[in-house]
Formats: sequence, structure tokens, C-alpha cells
Amino acid sequence: MSALLLTHAGISLAAPGPTLTNRAPATAIMSVAGDNNVITPLPIQPGLVDNCAEFYFLKKWNPEVGVDCCYLWANANVCVRTIGFEYPEATSCYRHENSRPWGSDKADALKAASSYCSTSKGGLGKYDISETRNTCLNAPSGRGKFIFDISNEFVAIKSLTPSRCYKNLGISINGCPEGGKEKYQSWQMKTIFEKGKC
Repeated sequence: MSALLLTHAGISLAAPGPTLTNRAPATAIMSVAGDNNVITPLPIQPGLVDNCAEFYFLKKWNPEVGVDCCYLWANANVCVRTIGFEYPEATSCYRHENSRPWGSDKADALKAASSYCSTSKGGLGKYDISETRNTCLNAPSGRGKFIFDISNEFVAIKSLTPSRCYKNLGISINGCPEGGKEKYQSWQMKTIFEKGKC
């Protein structure tokens, strides 16, 4: 019982590291700075990885999670990202009856993506939860139209930078013959070159 009370108070019986700092016991927020220059907020549960770069304080246990996380403590900080972590990028190419190959229009598609990603009326800026923005731009050659879709699939309002917007639209323009879908974190971006005009 005393171990349970100690863990909920943020006190550990393990020997603290040399850089442990304490505040008033009533509002104790302690932290540990390791040799990786990352401040680790306490309390944490035993077994936390040494290379954690970002933390989340788990306030309350959700029983709907099931038994997969039954050893995860409530009222403790958990690691949500490690040092050097890079989000995977997933691209899938597709085509349909109205799509056409980028061909000589690829450079214009990349310019259109850059322009779209540089304006707040386009792909740049803050996205509400589940917001999707799309645009249709006629190809200067007159051979078709460029369609770009960007969706925020995070469960939070997020902002998209011009460089991230352009990079992700450019991946499917450069990597897919006619169009593609790029997934990065919880951003989903689609590009396609279609016959016809906007």
C-alpha cells in the first residue's frame, strides 16, 4: 500500500540521478535531465526508454483501451517520441479513366503546387479537425487540370507549413505517373492530373 501511495505522489524509491530537482512537496513537479539534454518530467513509471524526446502526461486510464496497455500507469508521463524519430512517409500511386500522365506538364504541376502551398487561401495555414482543402488549377499547356487535396486527419487543429505542403504534394507528383496519395503523420495529400478544365 505504501508503494502505491508513493508512486501516485511522484516519489520513487530508486536512487535519483545527479541532476534531480525538487519543488515544494504539495505541488511536486520534478524533472530529470539526462546526458541527452532532454528534461524528463516526473513522475514516470519504471522502464521508460533512455532516448525519449517528447512526453505526454496520462491523466486518466481509459478502460476502453482493453488489455493491450494494462501496464500503462495513469498519473504518469509516458514517452510519445524518441530522439531522432522520423515519421514514415507512405505514397500510393493511382490512376482512373480521366487521369493522364504528368509528362511535360510535371514542371507546371510542381509550380502550381508551390503556388498553392504558399497562400493562406490555398494549402498553407491552420486546418480544423478533419478539414479537407482542395483546388483545381488548369495546366498552362491546356492538356488538363491539376487537382490537389489536403486533409488534416489529426484529432487536433494543426498548421501546415509551405515547405511541408510542397514537399508532400511534390512526392506524389515526382513519384507517380498520373497521381498519388501521400501520407505523413496525420496529413493526407492527393495529387492528380486529369483531362478537361476546372
